[in-house]
Amino acid sequence: DDDDDDDDDEEEEEEGSENDDDEKVEAEDDSEEESQPSVEGDDEVPPSSPEETTVETAVQDPYDDLPEDDEPTHCSICRINREGPCRPLWRKFEKCMKDHSDEKKEAGEENAPSLGEKCDTYMMPWVDCFQQHRGIYTILTNKFYQNEYLDEAEAAVQEKDRMCWAQDPDVDWTGWLDYLKENEITVGQLFLEYFKAEQRQIFLDNYRVDMEKRGVKPKRAWYEEDPQVIDCQARVVLKDAQSDLPIEVAYARDQDGKILGFENFNTDKKEGKKESALNFSIHLADTKSIKICAIYQEEAPPQEETKGDAEKAPEPILAKRLYYSKPITVIQPMAEAELLGKSSDGKVIPEEAWEREVMDIRTKITQPPYPSDETEIEK
Repeated sequence: DDDDDDDDDEEEEEEGSENDDDEKVEAEDDSEEESQPSVEGDDEVPPSSPEETTVETAVQDPYDDLPEDDEPTHCSICRINREGPCRPLWRKFEKCMKDHSDEKKEAGEENAPSLGEKCDTYMMPWVDCFQQHRGIYTILTNKFYQNEYLDEAEAAVQEKDRMCWAQDPDVDWTGWLDYLKENEITVGQLFLEYFKAEQRQIFLDNYRVDMEKRGVKPKRAWYEEDPQVIDCQARVVLKDAQSDLPIEVAYARDQDGKILGFENFNTDKKEGKKESALNFSIHLADTKSIKICAIYQEEAPPQEETKGDAEKAPEPILAKRLYYSKPITVIQPMAEAELLGKSSDGKVIPEEAWEREVMDIRTKITQPPYPSDETEIEK
């Protein structure tokens, strides 16, 4: 029995020494952790997984906090896309292109990645947005070139050189008529859309005046929803038969003088074509009539390069001629396609009768007692 007790005592001593060793190891580990220098403000454990790293990187977009004011530029595409609903996405893409373009110039690298490769992350969201708002950017593009180019070009043509076409250009109304058929839009509904657009414009005008009185800058978003635009075409000759002048530009205007589309035909002229298509867009609820115009102009002679302080040669006076069509109402092709509607005796109701009836309805809507809601306006 005494021998057994001695064996038990030896086993207890060995276990005790092993526990002491474990405690020493833990104490050494603790002392090593305490001896590590601490980083001030670094309380969070850095992400270890690729997913966490990706999320952290996505949050830190270098173009999230761009200044609201735009940098001056002569880039027409930039100035157009700085407007409208896709403005935030475009500004990131534009800034990325500018930054990386400067980097490439400074580095002088011939085989550097392309701008597209560097800025795809910002380009694709903008492209998707642009395609979703085609109507708005069609209007913005036409408005920009009207102010920057077309109005000035037309004003430069002398009164004696402005004339109506002997025969108006052929207009292809297929897109417009197909849209009316597919959406079952009658003339009455078309006039109602005109009226709604007029009332919306009155509201927006009053809103702007109210904001100016308060000293508040109106929001950039002048649109409530994407306007519906319907594509049409007109055929124009590329050389004036009377003057033998080549075409400079052709364009379509609406009843208020707004540009609906324009073409320069540079490629078609180089290929020697005699005529080509002018693409333009009808804006539902806004376009009531169109006018097709074209400026034919003498080609400018090549300019000699000036050296040093030599004065630049004055701009040459070029022969010009402006042709324009008679106004064509968008209801006219509806009448020709028998889309106006028929009376109870089967006769086609003429355009004038529709307009009189709709004007009577419009008078009732705009005079007291006013309709209380949109349902009554529709009726």
